[in-house]
Formats: sequence, structure tokens, C-alpha cells
Amino acid sequence: MENPKPKLLCVKELAWELKVSPRYVYEMRRCGFAMDGPSKDFTFATVEAAREWIRAKKFRILNGYGVTSESAKPGC
Repeated sequence: MENPKPKLLCVKELAWELKVSPRYVYEMRRCGFAMDGPSKDFTFATVEAAREWIRAKKFRILNGYGVTSESAKPGC
């Protein structure tokens, strides 16, 4: 049996699957998470890619702003 193709999700769908707010996903994007699409306002990514990026970057929200392991302070 063939592996199904990963589903591409928009910001709100991705937030739902990750059980976070859309703001969290927008902060991920601001900190470098790549979501591809026909325009900057219409982008998609997979849940697997998001989870992998969150783990690799040790992403979290601090005082309302995204922080990665590479950023010394909030705001990436």
C-alpha cells in the first residue's frame, strides 16, 4: 500500500491540527517557518513539517512573541 500524500494545510487548519492558535502559526512564519503558496497571504504547509520545525528550532511563544533556539530574545 502506498503512503498517502501529506495534506497541505492553511494557517487556520494547521493551527487546529497542532492544537494552537493561528497567532502561534503566524509567529512561526515570522521566525522562519516556510509555508509555500501562490502568494504570501495564501500559503500551505504539512503538519509533519510544522512539528519537525518546532522541534528543530525549539520554538515557543514568550511574552506574546515567537522565540527559537537561535534567537536570544523574543521576536526572532
